[in-house]
Amino acid sequence: MLMAEWLDLFSEAVIYLPYYRSLDDKAYDYSGKENHAVVTGASRVAGVFDEAISFDGLNDYYAVPHHPTLNTPDAFTLCTWGADGIIFQKGLSTDRGFLFQRHAVTDEIRVYLAKSNPAAWDWNRRSSITVPDANWHYYVARFNETNLDILIDNNLRNGVLTGVAPFSMRTNARAFEAGRDQQPLGTYRQSYMDETMFFPSYLSNAKLTQLFNRKAAV
Repeated sequence: MLMAEWLDLFSEAVIYLPYYRSLDDKAYDYSGKENHAVVTGASRVAGVFDEAISFDGLNDYYAVPHHPTLNTPDAFTLCTWGADGIIFQKGLSTDRGFLFQRHAVTDEIRVYLAKSNPAAWDWNRRSSITVPDANWHYYVARFNETNLDILIDNNLRNGVLTGVAPFSMRTNARAFEAGRDQQPLGTYRQSYMDETMFFPSYLSNAKLTQLFNRKAAV
């Protein structure tokens, strides 16, 4: 793919974190939206492209402060290379949040969405396969008003879907976080992540293939 095509695709993102372009306390956003991540305790390890970010599962995490560009009420796509565990969250089940994680017990990849439910997440998709190994994989959560998808290594892995679609929900003022669960706060996850991207749209299969195939291009 031509560099101009890469730049066009990356420009659609509202968060683009290539972690090797980071300082100890900050991971810089290269989407052009300046949604930089404030890093607490994480370290650097060898990743898919260069250096990746590592969370120890004890007290490491990062937070991208809330900005209006992170409100994605109708659709979003979250993509990341990950090894071991992954966990991303913005908001809670009580305030129109979402959670994307590799479950600590079952090794399923799960994505949860909420409108405003004090008791539970409104929509919950589980992957059709588990990921029990610690190898690098490409994980995608993708949502629009009628679809909630999980892709692993560019393959659709939709398993059980429960609940009712919570339309127009992700408009909370909380930070976008990785490495820990905001509900309950203080639940951390050992994980490794490389090149995380967040889009305010439901990316097509063709665009996701372009992103996945970047690994072969470097």
